[in-house]
Amino acid sequence: MEIVTAFPIYSVNKVEVMLENGKTDDITPYVFEQSDHGRLSSYDGAYPTSKAFALCYTLGQKGIRGLNYEAPTVYGGATANYAITNIIRAVTGTDFAE
Repeated sequence: MEIVTAFPIYSVNKVEVMLENGKTDDITPYVFEQSDHGRLSSYDGAYPTSKAFALCYTLGQKGIRGLNYEAPTVYGGATANYAITNIIRAVTGTDFAE
C-alpha cells in the first residue's frame, strides 16, 4: 500500500485521515523520512519508536509508504495490525475489530 503523491516530497506539512463519518484527524507526527524510519524498532510496539506506528517517505521521491507494515509477533504476524491501522486507532480511537 502507498499514498500516491503527484510531486516528489521534500517535507511533510500535513497528512490527515478521513473516517467514514467525514471527520478528519492529523496523522502528520506519524510520518517519518526514510532515514529516520530506518532507525525505528521493528519490534517495539509504541509510538514514536516503532515502525508499527510509522509511515515513511524518501526525500525527493513520490509517495508515502509503510502503511502495511506489520511488526513480527510470536505467532508469525498473524495477530499483528498494519501500521496504518495502529495509527488510526491511536489518533481517533476507532477500533477496526468491531
